[in-house]
Amino acid sequence: MKNLKMFAIGLAAFAAMTMGVHALEVTCVGNTAQATDGSKCYDSITAALTGVEENGTVTLLTDNSFNGSSMQITKNVTINLNGKTVTFTNGQRLVLNSNAKLVLTGNGELKSTTVNSHPLISVAAGSNLTVEGSVKLTTDSKTAAAPAIMIDGSSSAKTTVTIGGNVVVNSDGYGLVIGSGSNASASGVTVNLNGTWKTEGYTVKVNGKIAYTDTNAPVVNIKGGSYTSNGVALYASGYGIWNITGGTITGKDAIQVLSGKVTISGGKFVASSDATGTLGSANARSHGAALDIIGRVANYQPENTINVSVTGGEFISENAHAMYIKTANNAKIAIGGGKFTSAEDGEGNQLPALAIEDWDFVENEAHKGMITGGEFTGSIIGDVKNSGNSAIKATSVVEELTSGEIRTEGGKVVVGTPAEPEQQDPDVGDGDANTPGTTNPDVPNVPKTNDNILVYASLGLVSALTVGFTTKRKENN
Repeated sequence: MKNLKMFAIGLAAFAAMTMGVHALEVTCVGNTAQATDGSKCYDSITAALTGVEENGTVTLLTDNSFNGSSMQITKNVTINLNGKTVTFTNGQRLVLNSNAKLVLTGNGELKSTTVNSHPLISVAAGSNLTVEGSVKLTTDSKTAAAPAIMIDGSSSAKTTVTIGGNVVVNSDGYGLVIGSGSNASASGVTVNLNGTWKTEGYTVKVNGKIAYTDTNAPVVNIKGGSYTSNGVALYASGYGIWNITGGTITGKDAIQVLSGKVTISGGKFVASSDATGTLGSANARSHGAALDIIGRVANYQPENTINVSVTGGEFISENAHAMYIKTANNAKIAIGGGKFTSAEDGEGNQLPALAIEDWDFVENEAHKGMITGGEFTGSIIGDVKNSGNSAIKATSVVEELTSGEIRTEGGKVVVGTPAEPEQQDPDVGDGDANTPGTTNPDVPNVPKTNDNILVYASLGLVSALTVGFTTKRKENN
């Protein structure tokens, strides 16, 4: 009876607590957003971002348009789009202020419908942006200053942007730009990229005004995803550090390197234009190369700021050469792996996998033996400026620029000493009784001494437990 009374008291207390929780919840009818715990309703996203607690979450309840002021993020907050769409119609944008942190999640969309000079998302130095879930970022602007995401840096703060694998970015202009304006700074910026990107202009760009520095330079990490551009997909114009281990990159040039340290160990790079493709200005030209390296000197960029290392990945040109080098005499280039496939010419001949526009490049001692590995279709090296004599020059130059054995495997030219076949252990599989899975008719196939001890000990333990259990049952009976 006593136990029944205690149970009734506990049940009553639980009911009271449950009613209390429901009493705190508010049904937000006709409101724009609410706090995570359901205790607050807001008539606008701006009010929600102001009222939500630090590290709280704002969940959208309706679609919303910004045509007056921009959406300001000044604290650490999560916005769950909850399948809704936020539209910026008059040049407004989402602004992530310094020292703020934003997680944008859900399966909704953030978009700009007005051609203007502002990005869809502005990321200030010292802030942290994560876009995850099935979020879509869409912008109709075609101007260079209005990408989907614009990031600034600072020598005194770290800025991080992370894009998840299910995120989709569609832009009539650029996708992501590091460093804004003529006084661009990108120090301390790190971007970790994934997702699906489709752009008319550059998909990912480091601003050409970003000056050389070997410390605190912006870092671009690409581990996966799809990056498709109607221009150059990845544009290393200013100095940055690129680490590419995966993903599919497609454009007129898949990646064009004018400055920076670029390390490629994986991924698929596909170029679609021919060797005379234009990108909108006389100084911006595509060579139709999956990997396009162009040396240039500017007042903010020393001549020796190109450092490219390739140890893996697949490089395909649909209409030209897989790799192109132009006036990059002081560049540091090391090709230790990867597969390079060029297109065929009009007569069905495979174009050289690597085209060099300026033969002064090969006279630089720094480039001797720069190719130590990789697979190449057709010949390895050709001359795009003097095609009539390219076969002769290429023959003499290949030995200068390659290091390691050159051989043909499966119709492809392979550079690199072939790996020695693994030597089989002569003792393996010879009938040794101590080799697992083998037998020897002359030696009993018995366990080793230590195994005997373990087996006997286990049998003894099982016997003891059995006797104890039997005795206990007799006592209980």
